[in-house]
Amino acid sequence: MSMKTVLLFVLLSLSFFQLTCKAIDSQNNNGEDEMSEKESAKGRTRKIEKTVEIAAPVADVWKAITQAEKLKQWFPLDAEVKPGVGGKVRISWGDKFVWEFRVDVWVEEEHLRLVYDHNTDFNTLEEPESQEMVLDAGQQLAVDYFLEARSGKTVLRLVHSGFGHEDSWDEEYDAVRRGWNSELMGLKHYVEHHFGAERSVAWANMLCAQPVELIWQKLMGDEGFVSEGSLKEMTEGDAYEVKASTGESFRGTIAYFNPPMDFVATAENLNNALLRVWIEEYRGKRVANVWLSAYGLPEAEVAEFQARWTHVLQNLFPASN
Repeated sequence: MSMKTVLLFVLLSLSFFQLTCKAIDSQNNNGEDEMSEKESAKGRTRKIEKTVEIAAPVADVWKAITQAEKLKQWFPLDAEVKPGVGGKVRISWGDKFVWEFRVDVWVEEEHLRLVYDHNTDFNTLEEPESQEMVLDAGQQLAVDYFLEARSGKTVLRLVHSGFGHEDSWDEEYDAVRRGWNSELMGLKHYVEHHFGAERSVAWANMLCAQPVELIWQKLMGDEGFVSEGSLKEMTEGDAYEVKASTGESFRGTIAYFNPPMDFVATAENLNNALLRVWIEEYRGKRVANVWLSAYGLPEAEVAEFQARWTHVLQNLFPASN
């Protein structure tokens, strides 16, 4: 046998040996590889990014997101703001919903960055005996508002970042994503149509035991919001008109429609109020909500609206009382 033939045989044997070893290592490490992929997800984060065009000057939009009195007219029920880098923004929806941020970036009429530590937001949402940090309490999240003037309008880009990639974050990520879809419509509606006006809020809500689909059917059915008329096959930008089980009519334009979870629309016959019907699902709880942001309506009328819809929700979901 020639030296050339021997050398070729040795090379082929070595290659076969290496391939065999790789195959064995791959089989042995398969479970470890899957684990390492899961482990690597722990270090990554995801974000929510939304862009909305508002027919108003940048100065007005900046005031709406940075001044406490303006924030209360479209977002929370109450707000406190200490402006500037190192300052604080505290927004709340009654005693059980409190969200506190630290101001990390404050560039006038250009960029606002608010940061917070995970699970210190809404820190009194749960009852004391059930307050558990089910996710990473040390993780920091941020909300960035970027403002740009364009042809006399304002383009607002919101980036909410820091959400984990693990499955345990999915429910929170989806709830916040949907929430921003609705809240940004509230910002746009306020700045474009009611800037400087005082808002009155009606908010009826009810804890529900039923599945989401059944809750939605009841909310939007003939014993709820749609007694007469229809919202089938409608989408954002469509004009609608319905009559509710309470006997009151609603007509306007749909701003956000995401069945079976969300409906946001103007109520032009209520002095161009903004109506929101939605289901909140978080940490095993489901809550049906009816919300009205009213401008220029008598306080008594808004209070009556809340009482009517609280009664409707109590009738729709009696087992939850």
